Amino acid sequence: MNNITMNAHRIHRVAKLTGLSKDVIRVWERRYGLVKPSRSSNRYREYSDEEVALLRFVKAQMEQGATIGGLAAEGHDALVARMRLATPVSEAEQKPHDRLLDELIGSLDPMDKAGFERRLNGAVAVIPFEEAVQRILLPLQRRIEHRRRTLRDEDYPTEVILRHEPTSGE
Repeated sequence: MNNITMNAHRIHRVAKLTGLSKDVIRVWERRYGLVKPSRSSNRYREYSDEEVALLRFVKAQMEQGATIGGLAAEGHDALVARMRLATPVSEAEQKPHDRLLDELIGSLDPMDKAGFERRLNGAVAVIPFEEAVQRILLPLQRRIEHRRRTLRDEDYPTEVILRHEPTSGE
């Protein structure tokens, strides 16, 4: 579903992975609700890979001048969404989508608008929006920009991609 696998990490491991103290992690959990670890059968906190990534993201944002209060005010879901957009997809994670990108580019030469829209809409509909942006829409836009000189109807693919991007009011 997303590009982060789901492992469970105890707090001492999370502290090592993030560079944060166990106390800071607990405070951010209780006071700000930034992470919501599950509990193992023996009541140990267990943090997912996504929560570890979020803690790293928050720490990096603070190193760039953000405050914990300001970040927490954004809310957990908004921070996770921002983290996903800011985290580039690795080459290995992108590989499964390369075939789809190749098919989409192929439907542009010769121009097959219906096929292009059907493939793009089908792909975007079955994965979370942030993942669609990172793995499909942005790489597709880069490929189209690269090929822009050779496309006969160059504005059409970008127009379809832009319909899938959020507007400033969302």
